[in-house]
Amino acid sequence: NDVLRLADMLAIDPNKIIVATEEGDVTITGIMTTDTLVAEDVQTKKLTIDDNVTTTDENEEEINAASVGTATIPADKTEITVQTTAITEDSRVFVTVKNAPEVVAAQVRDIEDGQFVIEMDKSVSKDIMVDWFVVGGTQ
Repeated sequence: NDVLRLADMLAIDPNKIIVATEEGDVTITGIMTTDTLVAEDVQTKKLTIDDNVTTTDENEEEINAASVGTATIPADKTEITVQTTAITEDSRVFVTVKNAPEVVAAQVRDIEDGQFVIEMDKSVSKDIMVDWFVVGGTQ
């Protein structure tokens, strides 16, 4: 049994943390940490994405690396550039306008490695918060 061999190598009690069925289903109790998870299908009740992710550039300066966040378009402006290392030219970006005093449409344009632009169809008299979510894409 591969799970039991893994449990022996990691000194894990499989009766409490890892449970495998004969059909191949595996249940892990607690938090599983990995760099990359590859799956054909994902089913979940809740997805939590860390929005406080940073990295450092070649000058040791901290830069945004989050794939989710909130941008504020200043009053009387129609756009803002969001910078994050999470985005590439193949990414998709979803946006939600949160607090506009009237109906405004928002779109994403100029997607490139490291940044994208959120643009509204008209300016309004107050700062507008726009939630954004980057999803990695492949061509």
